Amino acid sequence: STVNAQLQSKVEELERTSNDLDNLLTSTGVPTIFLDRQLRIRRFTPSATTLFSLIPSDVGRPLRDISPRFVDPELMNHAEAVRDTLVPLTREVRTEEGRFFMRQVLPYRTLDDRIEGVVVTFSDVAAAELQ
Repeated sequence: STVNAQLQSKVEELERTSNDLDNLLTSTGVPTIFLDRQLRIRRFTPSATTLFSLIPSDVGRPLRDISPRFVDPELMNHAEAVRDTLVPLTREVRTEEGRFFMRQVLPYRTLDDRIEGVVVTFSDVAAAELQ
């Protein structure tokens, strides 16, 4: 009974943390894609769908198979390099609509400092300049 109560408490804590994370990722409005070590999609923010043709069933698919709405021939090479060297890489990209974003690729680190892939974020250059 005690073990079940402790397990239930941990499950509830994990659910709260997951809800907090989902709300944070949704509220920031920053297009972000989380990739595993094989550069398959782990998760993405809703705003990432403005830059990639993403649907929920794309989780688990290689990013290489997803059509971007911008020109960035170095994206996959940068993702592989960051995964292998742990050195973040940044590049400006332009969307089909003419908007500019700073694309940053960073290592995906776990709490115990293991590298489990990469995180790709996009910052709107015009919005940053206005702020």
